[in-house]
Amino acid sequence: MSRRTLSYYALFSLILTMILGCIFGPSTAYAAEPNGQEEVEAAFDLEQYLPQSKTIFLANGEEAEIGIRPVPTIRPMWDSYYSNASGDWEIYYNSPIIYRHFYITIDNHKITRAHSPSYTTFLCSVTGEQFSWSSTVATYRLNIEVTGGMGSTVAALQALMEGTTLHTYAN
Repeated sequence: MSRRTLSYYALFSLILTMILGCIFGPSTAYAAEPNGQEEVEAAFDLEQYLPQSKTIFLANGEEAEIGIRPVPTIRPMWDSYYSNASGDWEIYYNSPIIYRHFYITIDNHKITRAHSPSYTTFLCSVTGEQFSWSSTVATYRLNIEVTGGMGSTVAALQALMEGTTLHTYAN
């Protein structure tokens, strides 16, 4: 056999192993998170205008992260507009099976715009999504079905304004 043929066999074996591992792997690999029962929350001070996050340990031992990131904007150094928590922020939740995020614009302690909800999944599929916002809260909901018939749930990511503090929630 040639070296090229062996490379093709190795690649085929690797892909086949990954597919079979996903289909016939342990059925409880990520069951603790998509049941919708685990809620994660964190509060962030927007006056810091820095990326902030919190690491969470899920019931199944996996790690997840909830956080916020300021979206860079051009602003003069002398502009006091940003000292009251105003600006553009990315809200995100990163877990072993799904990453989801959206953006909000805050002006004078109120959400004036929320947009661009998005997600990336691993071992699950999204069957529906909903995004809503008001002057104090933005919520992104996804209907998730876990691959392999392990169940379905509604996953939510929410941001709630309270003064200069942004409270974030996810499940």
